[in-house]
Order: sequence, then C-alpha cells, then structure tokens
Amino acid sequence: MEESILQASNEPIAATDTKSQLSATAMEPPTIPDKCQMQKDALRGAMHDCKMAMKRLGECQDAYFRCQYGVNLQGIGTDTKNATYDAAIRWRAIGASSAINTMGIGLEQISINSGVRVDD
Repeated sequence: MEESILQASNEPIAATDTKSQLSATAMEPPTIPDKCQMQKDALRGAMHDCKMAMKRLGECQDAYFRCQYGVNLQGIGTDTKNATYDAAIRWRAIGASSAINTMGIGLEQISINSGVRVDD
C-alpha cells in the first residue's frame, strides 16, 4: 500500500459572500388564536340563553293574559274594533307585550354593538 499525500493548494479559499435569500412566494401570516374567543363564546351563549328566556317569557305572559283576561297578546294593538275587554286590561296587555319587544330590541343592540350574532 502506498501512501498518497495530497498537495495543498496555493489558492486561498474565498469566503462565500452570499446571504440567504427570502423566498419570493407569499407566506401566510402565522395564525394567531383570538385571545378573546373564550369571552366571545361566553357572550354568545349568554345572549342565546337570554333570547330563549325572553321567548319563553313571552309565551308564558301570553298564556297568562289569555287565561286571566281572555286577551291574546298577539296583535293586541291592532284589534281595537273587535275588543271585548275594558281599556285598563287592554293597556296592561299592550304594556306587557311592548316590554317583551323592547327587551328583544335591547338584545339586538347588544348583538350589533358587540359584533356577536346569535342565530337560532
């Protein structure tokens, strides 16, 4: 076996002067989880519960007025010519019906202003 010795080169090794190039392809920004998602979900759940409670409240209120006074709250303000009940009961029924509608408008305002929708 012969030993072979490699000759050293007299040329200096030049350091590479290249920098890594960034890719020209578009990259998606990193996905950042919504830090408020838990609170948003809780708000949506509370609003849904409130909406269902108001629906039940309206149904119970209507049933009570039908039983107690013989008044159907559906269309209470539009049936004046066929009304067979006195004005005090009619105003009470209108007030009760209006209150439920006002609560619904309030919940809708919360939804609009918070940007959180509640769909049934």
